[in-house]
Amino acid sequence: MKLLRLFLFLLFIKITVAAEIQVYSVIFDIQPDMSVKQEIKIVFAEPLEERNLSYILTGHAYDFKANNTFEEIKIKKTGDSIVLLIPNGTRQLYLSFETKDLIKNYNDGKEFLTYLYLPEAKISKFKLLLPKGYVLYKEGVIPKGKIETDGERIFVVWENLPFETPIIVRFYQTSQNKLELLLAFALIVIALIIWLKIRKDESYLLGFSNDEIKVINVLKEKRVIYQNKLEKELGFSRAKMTRIIKKLEDKGLVEKEKIGRTNKLKWK
Repeated sequence: MKLLRLFLFLLFIKITVAAEIQVYSVIFDIQPDMSVKQEIKIVFAEPLEERNLSYILTGHAYDFKANNTFEEIKIKKTGDSIVLLIPNGTRQLYLSFETKDLIKNYNDGKEFLTYLYLPEAKISKFKLLLPKGYVLYKEGVIPKGKIETDGERIFVVWENLPFETPIIVRFYQTSQNKLELLLAFALIVIALIIWLKIRKDESYLLGFSNDEIKVINVLKEKRVIYQNKLEKELGFSRAKMTRIIKKLEDKGLVEKEKIGRTNKLKWK
């Protein structure tokens, strides 16, 4: 069987393969305790023959898992390395593990640092996710990547980096007190807007009788209605409804259009 080696060091990853790689991607998922979960995906140009994959480790890495989409791959640890038995026909390889060695203190925040020694691949992708509640320092991403968010977490994406690339990401935790104050202020503003709207809705009804308010409520709901139907719905006489509509017209609340023997009423 051929020997395939992938080297994982304390602050960098190095991979050497004897088969052409189409896609090589790595996700660095920083956890709240500052450990980093790494997920590596390798897509080979051709299915591999059965072989051993040997990983030489430096630093504290743990919780290794591997599969080829169809089945779990057995992992055996021997000293400072692990060995995987790659089944015949493997085209895609997935490896995940965690480490506590990639995050250091930086000013009042944290710094992620890794060196990537990349294999030759047609497409290479890298993604780093910050923990929830953390943001990036200004100019805190080296090399520059695409900064995005899913609404809860910020992440950085790089594609097709040079063969040997250091990645540095500096980030810090936002003030919980500041967030709480901003949230409380936003809730107060929303409550004030709702209160003012209610007061406005109530104030313009002052000066109207109960019957007039009934007409207003129906017009606000229907937006457009014929006068004869409105009379029937409320049980008002034509003369009474005509007086009410005239008052609403004078106040600029209703637009009236003559249609046959009735009027088409439109709430403004």
